[in-house]
Amino acid sequence: MAIIKEKTDMNNADEFIIENGVLFKYNGDGGDVIIPDGVICIGDLAFYRSKRLTSVVIPDGVELIGAFAFNGCSNLTGITFPKSVTYIGVDAFDECEGLKDEDGFIILGEILCRYCGKDDVVTIPEGVTTISSGAFKYCNSLTSITIPDSVTTIGHSAFESCGCLRIINIPPSLTTIENETFLGCHSLRNINIPDTVTSIGDSAFKNCESLTSINIPDSVTSIGDYAFSMCISLKSIIIPNSVTSIGDIAFGECDSLPSQVKSDIIQRFGKNVF
Repeated sequence: MAIIKEKTDMNNADEFIIENGVLFKYNGDGGDVIIPDGVICIGDLAFYRSKRLTSVVIPDGVELIGAFAFNGCSNLTGITFPKSVTYIGVDAFDECEGLKDEDGFIILGEILCRYCGKDDVVTIPEGVTTISSGAFKYCNSLTSITIPDSVTTIGHSAFESCGCLRIINIPPSLTTIENETFLGCHSLRNINIPDTVTSIGDSAFKNCESLTSINIPDSVTSIGDYAFSMCISLKSIIIPNSVTSIGDIAFGECDSLPSQVKSDIIQRFGKNVF
């Protein structure tokens, strides 16, 4: 796990560009850094590629950490992380391998920010509640992953382009499959969507070339644009009466769907879904 370092000195306020509680940019020389009290949001790219940064104290009260905020901080090995943080943007801690634990996870609080390992079979630890956007993106060695029931949120693009991923469970506490969550998971053959899910986002399963069938539970009310487009092996799909909205090209290039299935879907939702 990440090493937490004690801090006694204060940083020069000129090192930070802060407006209305948002830390937009860090201009300091690196080393051990304390973010000033009063910051509630660390903006996109705020510490981007600050390669001399070795530790950072994030104060209580910070709620949001933006996309790429600490991306490329390759010498960052220590972090103080408050419970107040509820959202971490995509790739916020990418290329921060000094923060990973012995299993290859960067976990801050209850948030899994990034997986840096090379294992093909992965089990996410109990207690994690959030899988950040892009957390497993481009993990090409990954074939199977087990997600604990403690997970309630999976960010967009979390498993995008995991081309060898074949087995994954969606925990029953999840209510939304976000945009591009499984985009480009070419080896994914089947997936069980729990009856807690109410919406399937844009491009959520786009280009899952090996997906052959899917059963959408009657809890789902909406399916986003391109949600299953380019699923060229999809032969069977059940869309319950609960679904009232299907986005454009949601089933585009699903050439293996039987003609009768396509006809039934078109009759209910119009030609734009194909």
